[in-house]
Amino acid sequence: MAMQGRRPFGALAGLFDRPMPQIAALSPFGGRRAPAFRIEEYTTDERLVVRAELPGLDPLHDVEVTVADSTLTIHAVRHEEHREARLSEVRYGSMTRSLRLPPEADTTDVTARYDQGVLEIAMPLREPKPRSRRVLVET
Repeated sequence: MAMQGRRPFGALAGLFDRPMPQIAALSPFGGRRAPAFRIEEYTTDERLVVRAELPGLDPLHDVEVTVADSTLTIHAVRHEEHREARLSEVRYGSMTRSLRLPPEADTTDVTARYDQGVLEIAMPLREPKPRSRRVLVET
């Protein structure tokens, strides 16, 4: 059974005719770059905890943690070591991740600790403030 006017394998055959940047859309991240570093966020009964994988960094010189307007930002810099590498999958340079914090996160009492390549940031959770309230109209 011949398919006239059609290419074998349909749209897949056309992938190899396209410029390389369009093939990147097949990456597991939907064509976007992978995150600068991996994080996890979880809550316990009393605290919000954010952990970031940042191996090989000096936390005093290469890592900055800020909290502003309900956003936690982790900024890290990995300095490139000059050597003749045959293969390097290590990401060098400036890396930043920002997370929107839940309303019950108490950003006045944030702690950060770096141990064995993992940055752990924690803050207490408080009772959430009501998002709206009724205002009485005077007459």
